[in-house]
Amino acid sequence: MEMGKLESKIAVIGVGNMGQAIVSGLLKQNLVLKKHLFLSHSSEDNKRVAENSDIIILAVKPQQINQVLLSIKDVVSAKQLIISIVAGVEITNIKKLLNRDQWIVRVMPNLAVTVGKSISVWVKS
Repeated sequence: MEMGKLESKIAVIGVGNMGQAIVSGLLKQNLVLKKHLFLSHSSEDNKRVAENSDIIILAVKPQQINQVLLSIKDVVSAKQLIISIVAGVEITNIKKLLNRDQWIVRVMPNLAVTVGKSISVWVKS
């Protein structure tokens, strides 16, 4: 392991403005190896990136979350951490759609994340 880097494999589902900002920040701050990042740009990729990761970051629009969770629920395991930045979607809703008691962290970053200056509020399940 390189000094200061996470060894966890991280999937980012939804690589719009906020997803890209998170990926950029992880790489810029030297927190994760590029080879440990798995990005999903489409619903076909969601399952593949989720099953190969230790941490799954959900960075999709609220109207997409049901479809995304249903597409990955068969490959998500109790060993994985799910981090959601999806606005307006509560932890209980995520657990209900996944149909399991899962480790979930809900984070609300602000737009300053795009320039690496965000303060984010979070809560865990």
